[in-house]
Amino acid sequence: QVSDGLKRLFDYQHDDGGWGWWKPDRNQPFITAYAIDGLLDAKANGAKFDEWNITRGGRALLELWNKYPRAVPDLKAYEAYVMVRAGTEEFGVTAALNDLWSARSRMSPTGQAFLLMTLDHREDARGATLAQELVASASTQGEVTSWPVTSDPLLEDFADTTAEGTALVLRALAERGSTDASLERAARWLMVNRSAGGYWVSTKQTALALRGLLAFMKARGEKPAPVAADVFVNGTRATTVRFDAASLLAPNPQLVEVPAAAGANSVRIVRQGEGAVRSEEHTSELQSRGLISYAV
Repeated sequence: QVSDGLKRLFDYQHDDGGWGWWKPDRNQPFITAYAIDGLLDAKANGAKFDEWNITRGGRALLELWNKYPRAVPDLKAYEAYVMVRAGTEEFGVTAALNDLWSARSRMSPTGQAFLLMTLDHREDARGATLAQELVASASTQGEVTSWPVTSDPLLEDFADTTAEGTALVLRALAERGSTDASLERAARWLMVNRSAGGYWVSTKQTALALRGLLAFMKARGEKPAPVAADVFVNGTRATTVRFDAASLLAPNPQLVEVPAAAGANSVRIVRQGEGAVRSEEHTSELQSRGLISYAV
C-alpha cells in the first residue's frame, strides 16, 4: 500500500514539483504542503524513494508562499511547518516565524498547533508560551476536552474541523512532552466523536486524528503488550476481557454486554498488565433490553 501510494503521489506531481487536486490542475498550497508532509512521514518511517521529489516539492511550496503572502495565517503556518521539516532552501524561516507569531491571535487552534510544532522543531523558546496559551484555550465539558474550529482554515471551507484542531493540538502538546490532564481528555473526545464506522468525517480528518492519537500514545510510552480488563458493573465484576500484544492493531474492539440494573448504573474498568486499555460506551437499543454495552 505504501508503494502504491508513493507511486500515485509521484504520478500526480507536476513538473515544477507542486501538486493540485488533479494532474492538470495548477499548484494548490494546501495540497502541495499535504503531499510533502506525507512524503516526510513516509521517509521517517523507512520508505525508500528519490528524495528529490521532496526537494522539488519544497521549492514549489516556497513559490506558493511568496505568491500568496496574504493567505490565511493557519495555512501559512502549515506551509512554514512543512518547509522547515523539509529543509527547503531559501525559505526565510526567522522572518516567517516572527510574522506568524504576530498573527497567532488570528489563527484557529489548527494554525497555532502547526506553529507550535515548528517552534519546537527549531527549539524556539516561544513554544512554551504558545503551549500555555493552547492549554488555557481548551474547551472542557466533563471528561472530554476539545479545541473548537468551526470552519476549515486549510481549505477555506465552511465545514467544522474541530476534530482536526483537537488532534493537532493533542499532537503538538504530546510531542513536546506535556503532561497536562487536557491531553487525556482530548484523546477521549476524539474517540467518542467518530462516525458510526469508527472513523471521522473525511480522510483528512481521519489521518490527522490518527496522527494525534499516535503521538499521544507514543508520548505515554504505550506499546503492544498483553493486558486484561476487569469490567465491574455496580461494584461487581461482570467479566474479564484479555488481549495479547497483537490486539493493539486489531481493526475492531471487543464488545462487552452485561446485565444492567434499573435506573443509573456505574461501570468501572480495571487494567491488569502493561498494555493500554480504552473503552467506549455504546448507547443503543440494548439499554431498553436491560443490557450495558461497552467496546473495549
